[in-house]
Amino acid sequence: LEDYDIKDNIPTNEICLRLAKLSRNQQNFNLSERLLNRASNSEDTTYERAKLFYAQNMTEKALQILWDLSRELKDSGYNDTNVKPFFKLSKWLANEDSEHILLGGKQYSRVNLIERCLLEATSVSPDSPLGWYRYADYCFTTANNIVKFCGCGKNILTPEESDQLVTLLECRNFNQAKIDDTVEKINNEIFSLIVNPNPDDSKSPDPWEEMINDIKDRINDIVYDGIGDEDVLTNFIDLWLSVRHRLMRYYRLSVKSYFKFLLVNEGDIHTRSEEMHVTKTTLRILNLLVKYGDDLNEEITLGLYETPASSWRHIIPQLLSRLCHPANFVKQQVMKLVIKIGKEYPHIIVYPAVMGHSSNILQRNQYNHILEELNTHSPLLVSEVRSLVKQLENITILPEEQCITILRKVKNDINNSRERTMIEEASRIISNSNLSSKEKELQIAEKYLAIMNPAIVKLERMILSLSELHETPHVKWFKETYMDRLNSAISLFKDSRNSLRKGKYFTPFGTLLDELIKLLKKPKKKLLDLSPELATTMSSTIPMPGLQFGYDFDVVTIHSFGDNVYILPTKTKPKKINMLGSNGESYTYLLKGNEDLHLDERIMQFLTVVNQCLKSDTQCSTRNLSSRNYAVIPFSHRSGLIQWVDGAKPLFSTYKAKQRRTAKDKQKISGNSRTERPNSAPIDQFYSKLIPKLKKAGITNVMSRNNWPSDIVKNVFKELVSDTQKDLFSKELWCSGTTSDWWNKVQNFNRSNAVMSMVGYIIGLGDRHLDNILLDYVSGEVVHIDYNVCFEKGLNLRVPEIVPFRLTHTMEHALGYSGIEGTFRISCENTLRVLRMNRGTLVTLLEAFVYDPLVDWTSDGKVFFEEMSMDLNVSLSLLSSRVSEVEKIEANDDLNYSMLNISSSIDILSSSIYSRYEYSKTVSDMRKNLIESKKMLNISSKEMENMKYLENKLESKETKIYNELSLSRTGISNKRNECSNWCKSYQIGFDYLKESVLNSILISLSYIYEIPRPLQKVGSYRQIPIEDKSISDYKAMDEEMHHLLMNRTKFATECCSFLQRYSVVISQLGGNYKKSSLYHRWEKILDTSKN
Repeated sequence: LEDYDIKDNIPTNEICLRLAKLSRNQQNFNLSERLLNRASNSEDTTYERAKLFYAQNMTEKALQILWDLSRELKDSGYNDTNVKPFFKLSKWLANEDSEHILLGGKQYSRVNLIERCLLEATSVSPDSPLGWYRYADYCFTTANNIVKFCGCGKNILTPEESDQLVTLLECRNFNQAKIDDTVEKINNEIFSLIVNPNPDDSKSPDPWEEMINDIKDRINDIVYDGIGDEDVLTNFIDLWLSVRHRLMRYYRLSVKSYFKFLLVNEGDIHTRSEEMHVTKTTLRILNLLVKYGDDLNEEITLGLYETPASSWRHIIPQLLSRLCHPANFVKQQVMKLVIKIGKEYPHIIVYPAVMGHSSNILQRNQYNHILEELNTHSPLLVSEVRSLVKQLENITILPEEQCITILRKVKNDINNSRERTMIEEASRIISNSNLSSKEKELQIAEKYLAIMNPAIVKLERMILSLSELHETPHVKWFKETYMDRLNSAISLFKDSRNSLRKGKYFTPFGTLLDELIKLLKKPKKKLLDLSPELATTMSSTIPMPGLQFGYDFDVVTIHSFGDNVYILPTKTKPKKINMLGSNGESYTYLLKGNEDLHLDERIMQFLTVVNQCLKSDTQCSTRNLSSRNYAVIPFSHRSGLIQWVDGAKPLFSTYKAKQRRTAKDKQKISGNSRTERPNSAPIDQFYSKLIPKLKKAGITNVMSRNNWPSDIVKNVFKELVSDTQKDLFSKELWCSGTTSDWWNKVQNFNRSNAVMSMVGYIIGLGDRHLDNILLDYVSGEVVHIDYNVCFEKGLNLRVPEIVPFRLTHTMEHALGYSGIEGTFRISCENTLRVLRMNRGTLVTLLEAFVYDPLVDWTSDGKVFFEEMSMDLNVSLSLLSSRVSEVEKIEANDDLNYSMLNISSSIDILSSSIYSRYEYSKTVSDMRKNLIESKKMLNISSKEMENMKYLENKLESKETKIYNELSLSRTGISNKRNECSNWCKSYQIGFDYLKESVLNSILISLSYIYEIPRPLQKVGSYRQIPIEDKSISDYKAMDEEMHHLLMNRTKFATECCSFLQRYSVVISQLGGNYKKSSLYHRWEKILDTSKN
């Protein structure tokens, strides 16, 4: 109350209104009404009274009060402060179900009334950014609803437009039934798609013209059966355009209002709207430009000309991704906007412009134009940033790191495949008795150079790359120390005598590689040695990376660099560097190479917008929900800077520290002086428990995951869970501060973990191992790094990642007493709700991946193609030594198939012969027994007749069996003759492969090239009248015949040349090769078995 005059009545009103609002929120309506009665009559009191009635479900009375209040404000004219009644009235009307509302004795359309209230708010307070934003948002939503309605197949034409359509169809003399059917087809196939946006996959520079032509073709097919002329189709197109113009009205209003919002919002800093509104507005304008640019040409062109450049600073990546849009209008408008931003705030554009200079040709032309514009007004900034990027790229990968990478690749390549191939080839050549010792040495040397050629190419390229490095003290020292040794090692490796070192082909580089690895173990380097230009930088105009997007545009520039560079002992060897800003603060960055950081940059931008969405929501902002992110600045497609996250440690480091402490405790208890190294790798612990259980279960192939029983894997998982203390992280949080700090840390851990879990689930984030999740033990916040496995890429890994996010028992215990059912669940639900509410904005943000895909997502297979080409050359060079086996297999493919048929036939015949032979033998024995029985026994004549009948029957069966046996022998003899004939043909073919025979054939073919052309001179003989057409036909026949003869001769010559090469190969196989075929073997087998 000290701020108010005691005699003034304002403090009492202010207190009464605030207490009335508090009472209303607490459902104490009687107290709220008494307080409002004590307050003086004013606009705020009336507004609060209307809200009280609405809270008491007295909707009609509340609406009437707000309607009367809005009329008073509208009639009073300009009012820059009180537009809340208009917003509240439109919100309440939107919640009503009835289509008409009764206010002041008049009936109004509810939808029209909502639009009227929001439009009047902009006229009452034209300098209020929120008024313009609310009205633009309403128009945008209404336009989207119209698009959805048009896609439902319902009639969208007004009565006047329907009459005009029928009039156009009556010109075709259609009857009424035909007209009705045609109108229905036009509505379903044409007017239902009337407000469809420009297709995203269109490659046309003018999608509007492409759309109009498509509509013409559809109308022509439906109405005129494909034969309509241009003038008639124009009338239909005019009708279509007028309907589309009517339906696009709300999109035009939304674009105008959005641009007005950006313009008003740039005025007084105290009336600025939330950043979320600005980001959402710019993204929606960009989305409308891409989808409906031709319809909104005038509004967008004028709006972008007047728009303040600062409003677009948060969506620079989205703007740059549209620079290569196929539509010329989109490309031109985006380019003008980017140049406009560059003129006012060059520090925002200079980094992506310099980086884009190294993109593909299409993008490079666009970025070159931007750089030219920047050079006109900020030449020093452009030159310094270019120098910075070049110097940082030079130290991204040091020469020793480059050598180690190449040498390791070559070593693995040799050990994995080339060494084995070389040993096999050398053994084959040595075992060839037809070669002399000198020929064997020459062939082994040739094979060595052919097999090792890909490795030699990689090594030579490495030397060339090292020679082209920018001269710095460190590079100069490296060249003086190792360049001669590398050259001599490569020369020794290329020496054919190295082929005799079985299993020791990499020996020339062994010692050198070990020395380079030891050199990298020194993590600290002097920046003066790596880059003297960076070390001597003082008071530059280069903006500090990641800090160029501030609202007040007080740009922090790089004053100087730290003296030392620290190399981290990870796979890509990133460098940790320090920069001193112009504000006196020190900034730490991680310089990474061999990795595209564009994905991380866009995910960080995504997290920034998510934070804005959470901040704009009341429940989320009250709980302080946010995701902690960091700056990412790509310099090229293979390098960039990442802001260092201070105070955060990987969860794996906590896990390893716990293991070391446990090992020391066990050592003290046991009294053992020997320090045992703990089994720190979780994967090692997993396999150490799994493999014994698999072997116990009788599973030999333990490396195949398909053979793992699920019950065994579950038991191993449960054992690992029981072995890992669940209070691992919760104890660390408890011990890292006071009791009050612990509570705040646990809450921050819950909230940040919940936000990142939901965001990670939405973007399909994977690879969430303990090194990629950091925990700040000072604040308790969770920080995620490394977003390379994104957009469900983890589902395509060798072991698919199917969990939505990481929440292990150790992380769950760190959530506190309530676990997942407390702060964590509430934060997850609120985060997911906000993400769902803003899905349109977030999807538009991610559309940058569609128009400007990442390098890793595109089919850039140049390196892979080169490696495959080199391997193919190796395989072709080895083909001559393996052609004998290959030709043998190919030549015998049909033979094997035939022999399989012969073998199966012989098996059937053999079994049949054997069975019938056994049966015949049985019959013969029975016959003998019957004859003996006949002599020995005295039987009656009838019995004798029966016996004779049986005897005759057995004799006929025996004769039939012997006939079949004879036929089987004949069949075997025929098959033997076929094999013999094939062997003779094979011998004749071998005789034709003699050099003299092939040479004579080639000589005879050479004379065929001079083919007489009797029809060429037919035109000169005019004794018999011949039509000119016939002469031309004869000449055409002559040319065609000559062409066919030439092709036949060429083909025959190529066949002879191929047979010559085949003859050379066959001659090296020895004289017994032609008798090694299966036909020769079957001939012998059948010859011996025919009897």
